[in-house]
Amino acid sequence: MQAPVATKHLMLAVFIAAALNTSVHAARLNYRLGLSAEHSDNIARSSTTPVSDTVLAPWLGFAVTQDSEALSLQAAGDLEYRRYLDASFGPELRARAGLRGNWNIVPQRLSWAFEDVVSDQPINSFAADQPDNRQRANVLVTGPTLALRPSPRTRLLTELRYVNTHAERTTEFNSDRLNAAVRGLLNLSPRRVVSMNIEVGDIRFDTPSRQNGDYRRHDGFMRYNQRGSRGEWSMDAGATRLRFDATSSHAAGTETSPLLRLRGSFELTDISRIEASLQRQSSDAAQDLLDSAPKVEDYDLPIGLPDLRSGAVSADVFEESGISLGLSRRSESLYLRLDGYRREQAYQRSGGLDQSSRGLRAAMTRQLRTNLSLGLFATAEWRDFDTLGRDDRDTRLGLLGNWRWSRRLGVSAELSRSVRRSTDPTQPYDDNRLVVSISYVR
Repeated sequence: MQAPVATKHLMLAVFIAAALNTSVHAARLNYRLGLSAEHSDNIARSSTTPVSDTVLAPWLGFAVTQDSEALSLQAAGDLEYRRYLDASFGPELRARAGLRGNWNIVPQRLSWAFEDVVSDQPINSFAADQPDNRQRANVLVTGPTLALRPSPRTRLLTELRYVNTHAERTTEFNSDRLNAAVRGLLNLSPRRVVSMNIEVGDIRFDTPSRQNGDYRRHDGFMRYNQRGSRGEWSMDAGATRLRFDATSSHAAGTETSPLLRLRGSFELTDISRIEASLQRQSSDAAQDLLDSAPKVEDYDLPIGLPDLRSGAVSADVFEESGISLGLSRRSESLYLRLDGYRREQAYQRSGGLDQSSRGLRAAMTRQLRTNLSLGLFATAEWRDFDTLGRDDRDTRLGLLGNWRWSRRLGVSAELSRSVRRSTDPTQPYDDNRLVVSISYVR
């Protein structure tokens, strides 16, 4: 049965509270409280009837880290309550949070894993990002891991995971999943590990539809991981097999596809870092949500990074191939981040969602004085919907200023312009926004 969203959010809060109570001195909590005023000349991002409005929004951003012998946990996110002064839309609560934790029940033998992500996602992935095109989506993963050590150089892990997915409006996304995995690890050296992994999943949807169908998933792959003094890289190579059940609208069938994942991150210098990934695999929206969860390390960045890789809340499985590259440089006075990606998605049943996308992102902030910094950001994303014959191009440019009255109290201002150009005549828009915010930082 589908677990209520409130219940899952309560589980996340309970897990955080347990972390803090386990070892108060080992827990670290950082947060920001603020009040912002935002004005837009096209609040609904309409192509035909732009309407201006002003939004008042108290907000909270947080990052929690717990690292003790009994429990490790990382949680980060933000909440925002928005009121539209000209009543273009009703009040709304926006939420984005991610949690990942591991409770060591029996040290080095038995542990319990917990992962949860909550975020606002589009109802219609083809339409512009506007207040009435948002829904709350949640993915919860939890279960035990049993670890055995047959020899000093080998480990055997057995995992059992319950996964629950839920979306407010796209109800065909709602499902219960049971996953199991067996992993054999061999330490070739203190910094090199090779493993054999077998994963099995059973996916059952709450409400059958044309976009979904119950199926079983089998993954088998070998993984090689190597760590160095300045970074690490890993490679997964294997295959995935999907076996779909027969439904009223779909016939039973089996699909087999290759699985390849390469990931690496390296420190080029003491202040610069490069990250890269390449993948070809079967994936879905639930995995996309988990991969895009807020991270604790993002909390301390001097400038927020606009999101890339817009997705669709869909129950369907898609074949994904893509590559990404990121470069960052951070010193006491300058932060610079550059990212680029390319991605192909071919859906099993929802052919209208098939798309090719590529994007670029750049952000920079400069500390001019101890209490004053200026920044700028820019993104560009191109999406080709092959089946629909539609092409979109989205760009966003922005300037940001931040002035601190004191170490804890400050004010910021952001001016941005968002533009969409599309072969669909109902989709283009221009949107200019100014946001002024006062904040308290712990």
